[in-house]
Amino acid sequence: MRLKIWFFIRNNSITCKLSSTNQKRVEFVTGMRCTPENWDKQKERTKNNTADNARITELRALFEQRHEELLILQKHNPHTLRQLFNEVWKNKETAYTSFLVLIQEWQDYLESRVGTDLEYSTFKSYKSKLNNIRDFVTFTKTKYLNANSWNDGIAMELESYIKKYKGGHNHAEKVLSQLREVFKFGKKKKYIVSVPVEHSIKRLPVDLVYLTAKEIKRFADVDISKQAPHVQKAKDGFLLQCYTGVAFAELTRITKDTIFETPKLEWKEWILIKRKKTKKRKLKPCIIPVLPEAKKILEKYNYKIPKFENGNYNLAIACICTLAKIKKDISSHNGRKSFGNYLSELGISNESISKMYGHSNTQITENSYVEIRQTRIAREINQVFGKKE
Repeated sequence: MRLKIWFFIRNNSITCKLSSTNQKRVEFVTGMRCTPENWDKQKERTKNNTADNARITELRALFEQRHEELLILQKHNPHTLRQLFNEVWKNKETAYTSFLVLIQEWQDYLESRVGTDLEYSTFKSYKSKLNNIRDFVTFTKTKYLNANSWNDGIAMELESYIKKYKGGHNHAEKVLSQLREVFKFGKKKKYIVSVPVEHSIKRLPVDLVYLTAKEIKRFADVDISKQAPHVQKAKDGFLLQCYTGVAFAELTRITKDTIFETPKLEWKEWILIKRKKTKKRKLKPCIIPVLPEAKKILEKYNYKIPKFENGNYNLAIACICTLAKIKKDISSHNGRKSFGNYLSELGISNESISKMYGHSNTQITENSYVEIRQTRIAREINQVFGKKE
């Protein structure tokens, strides 16, 4: 169904006509005025009124976009020109927001928060998920889709696309979560009337990859004296993650100013940093004890941890793991996970570990960070039911 749109002058009024094969034409007055001598018939524009020309261009685009959209949404029940006219012209007071424009505005909003309450690495993660959604729009040829026309059915198609072409189940869960945030943003900006997508899927449990206390010691003891200087720095950086639980992006934020003492508590030195990985404009505080191993590394660099490039940092970690004969796929984030499991092995409760991580609840800690090992269960059972000598 091919749509044809043209504008012409009738009784000094700019009139629009819609036509299509086997359809009754629809004609209406746009409300804009123009005399025949000031009208360019070939270009279908006025000769001197730029505001009216901009409106004509906008109207043409709105009809074309909504036409393409209805073709997609109503494959088995083609729309009529009257329906197209009613949706675009009669409801012209309703904001017509392109879905891709809405995504871009959300991305710009996130980028504006980088450096205040959002880490750049977190923004990059959000941006990659938005790019996945853009790829879906291109793949399904729905670039003209209005934000208000999205629904759970399209979201389910997005889920299938992500699982097939971009990643597994858990990646699709993250993309759908980001999609809902986009629509919540659109509602707050009054671009859309309501959030049209509620579809979500549950995150599947994944195998935790981390270093045990013995593996951390092997990692620390490995001889890398023949390696490049940046490998030694990466080794210290990763060990600092294992002993503090900070994320890669937060390593350089540990300085002398972030360490405070509590004379009245049994443990004296603590690290206080606020996590910027949050969708809400609220920084999450992390209060982390300065373990002796962490203090040695901090003092080695005079509390000024060098900056690392993530790719080179991960390559150096993989190199050291190979030398230490650790057969695990380890990267920067596994250092953060190793911290919680290292403390758990020593008998620290998940509630305390969750507070050090800056998590809002222990469920997050247990699902993605800390594995309850059989050895810990045995130790705790023995403490309660074991023989007392």
